[in-house]
Amino acid sequence: MQVVFNIPGPLREFTQNRSSVRVDVKDGANLREALLVLFAACPGLRDRVLTESTEIRGHVNIFVANEDIRAWREILFSAVITKRRATGLE
Repeated sequence: MQVVFNIPGPLREFTQNRSSVRVDVKDGANLREALLVLFAACPGLRDRVLTESTEIRGHVNIFVANEDIRAWREILFSAVITKRRATGLE
């Protein structure tokens, strides 16, 4: 399954100036798995999105299927991605 990450302007220097990055993940992948694939494709993003303890940085917003997931940061990485255009970063 493909997941599309929409990349805001300030982070595009780490994606070869792309506004979106498509990654292939296995069916039923959770957000952690999708992010790991994204970080493998665009290594510079990792330290801008995650803290050293692999938590989402406070100023980063992530949307899954257009839903802001800030409210579920505690269960963030168990979220299963079920739609093709599933994730965006802000």
